[in-house]
Amino acid sequence: MTDNSISIGKAAEILGVTKLTMLNWEKSGKVQSYKTFGGHRRYLESYIYGLQRSQNNLTPQERNATTNDSQGSQ
Repeated sequence: MTDNSISIGKAAEILGVTKLTMLNWEKSGKVQSYKTFGGHRRYLESYIYGLQRSQNNLTPQERNATTNDSQGSQ
């Protein structure tokens, strides 16, 4: 099975967060990406949708705490 790769913007849109949050999550180890030869970040689509499913299992308070923590570490 091949896995499609998606851009940081598309990944952020799927997860309902900003690109900055994606970068912070990557820095903290919450998400993984790879870079193309051109230097663009890419995320495996299946990984992002898996993360989305796990976020959907969080309570609203847990989801906000996760998003706020990563946005505050600028």
